[in-house]
Amino acid sequence: MRPCYGLLDDRGLANSSAQSAGPPLMTENQCEAKRRHELTVELLEIPQDREKPMSLSIGAKGSSGMVRFKVPFSF
Repeated sequence: MRPCYGLLDDRGLANSSAQSAGPPLMTENQCEAKRRHELTVELLEIPQDREKPMSLSIGAKGSSGMVRFKVPFSF
């Protein structure tokens, strides 16, 4: 769990009461979901040598659905 910075309240304004107590502690995925206002569920993770793992996930944002396949690589 790490601090999650940059969260906005329902009106789109920075939450001053939460900032005075410090940012909430969340996992990286929870923090990303709160920032983007979407729900994502990772279905599969494939480890790689010397790279971040590939992953397959589904998600929902508003009334839309999405399927993501992340393939990290470096040059």
